[in-house]
Amino acid sequence: VGTILYVAVFATVCAYLLWNRGVELVGPAVAGPFMHLMLVFTPLFSALFIGETIQAHQVAGVALILAGIRLASRARTA
Repeated sequence: VGTILYVAVFATVCAYLLWNRGVELVGPAVAGPFMHLMLVFTPLFSALFIGETIQAHQVAGVALILAGIRLASRARTA
């Protein structure tokens, strides 16, 4: 019951509200690329909390995601 309440309240409602507030503060163009960080934290947390092994394809995926965020976040010059 506690797990279901946690997922229902914090991981769903609070995350949704906080994400919307962040988008409101910085704008969708800045916030959008950071949505993909969920795919970075998933293998990290699975390794930390449940002992999963991080695989080479996950490391490659994380590197590509971080590179994409870096490219998308760079200041554009005219």
